[in-house]
Amino acid sequence: MPSIPLSPFVTSKRSTGVSPAKLFRIRQYPHFDADISISEAQRVATDPVAVARHAFFPFIETTERWTRFAQKGISGKEKSRPLRKAARLDACIYTHYRSILVAAYEAELRKLGIEENVLAYRRIRIVHGKGHKCNIHFANDAFQRIQSLDDCIVYALDIKSFFDSIDHAKLKAVWEHILSVDRLPPDHYKIYKSVTRYAWVNKNDIYEKLGFIGPKTAPNGRPTVGYRIGKVPLQVCSAAVFREQIAPLIAVNKEPHGIPQGSPISDVLANLYLLEFDAKIAKQIQSVGGSYYRYSDDILIIVPDVSEDHNARILQVQKLLNDCGEKLMIQPQKTCVFRFSKADASLATKQLCTLIDGAAGKNGLEYLGFRFDGARVYLRDSTLSNLNRKMVSSARRLARRHCGHNPGASIASLEATFNYNLLLRQFGRVQDFESKFLEYKNWTFWTYAKRAASVFGNCGNPILHQLKRYKQFARRKADEALSACSH
Repeated sequence: MPSIPLSPFVTSKRSTGVSPAKLFRIRQYPHFDADISISEAQRVATDPVAVARHAFFPFIETTERWTRFAQKGISGKEKSRPLRKAARLDACIYTHYRSILVAAYEAELRKLGIEENVLAYRRIRIVHGKGHKCNIHFANDAFQRIQSLDDCIVYALDIKSFFDSIDHAKLKAVWEHILSVDRLPPDHYKIYKSVTRYAWVNKNDIYEKLGFIGPKTAPNGRPTVGYRIGKVPLQVCSAAVFREQIAPLIAVNKEPHGIPQGSPISDVLANLYLLEFDAKIAKQIQSVGGSYYRYSDDILIIVPDVSEDHNARILQVQKLLNDCGEKLMIQPQKTCVFRFSKADASLATKQLCTLIDGAAGKNGLEYLGFRFDGARVYLRDSTLSNLNRKMVSSARRLARRHCGHNPGASIASLEATFNYNLLLRQFGRVQDFESKFLEYKNWTFWTYAKRAASVFGNCGNPILHQLKRYKQFARRKADEALSACSH
């Protein structure tokens, strides 16, 4: 066999800002491969010959489901999104090559002068302070920009099914461009093939086939379906069982578009894919004194000319998107256009927000989890709805466990011995928050909201008022769950 040329692309902590320990972190979730040492993962991932010859396992697919926020009395539409996890060694390879692409991508952003326009999946330092920006800072930057203009038109647009619409041929072309090569090296080409013609297996199908989940009896004696063993093994099956029982369940993406959402490299590929679009639209908007921001599939455009034809602007954005791929579409249901205008001196507010187009914007501009009305910033109603739903789910889960550990106990006894603090800690205040707020992994919903209110300043005062009664809500839902599972 002829030798495979080594890739000329290398990475280091200096070029990526990520230490080797983080690059080669070994995932500890159940998958098809056995556990592996960091040194072995690093050896394989940094060897282009080994990567070019590597056989990637299928992704394991889970489905994230949620119900869209709806006004009281109206059923929200159920939504779902497939998330696909890579095997341990596969994830380390993806993470290493992600770091290579990130270094090249960041250099290209600087060259094009659009570092401040693309926000998601990047480490952007806080200008005056420590750490890196998150969605709170990005929203604050946009809202401050709107306020600085007094009068402007704001477009909130959403790309429909972004990851599923990425054209493979165009992705390959931009991948080659970012590496300054005419043809992808064998190792990069292997990565490209693994995330375009990707394979996956549904987690529930795997667990049912292997007997990890199935019919069982709940603590209250009722028949149910759930896990039949205490813990799923790290390596879910042997190579022989994989070939015999799992292989028939494997699905393969045979479409000329789409990459798996959830893989360690998909986020930077999604950013790479829209590089030309970002450069063109940013230049156009900046030429009229406006601002352009893209956070993954969320696009925000701020234009100071309040007389411009907003339908023409949306059509222009759509055309530029289609230049990057014919399946990329602006989602009409989520499109909103607002006019922000300087308020009369007699009014307390600085700006008035008027909805020009888009039913979804009747409460004001919604961006990255927040709602802005020209003067004040709120948590979105859907964000609070998600908090309530998660609290209810956690309350039910803890209540079922508590009832299972105390069979036959009275409701009064269950409430007296239930650990309400355990429930509240999942959403409530982190101890020593002021010294830990930059460590996002320590955040709960309460600390997130507290930090948001701080970043937004006086405009964010309404946020803490929105959360005043969450402790009482959590306790009430826990009591309801205890009552339901005790009968």
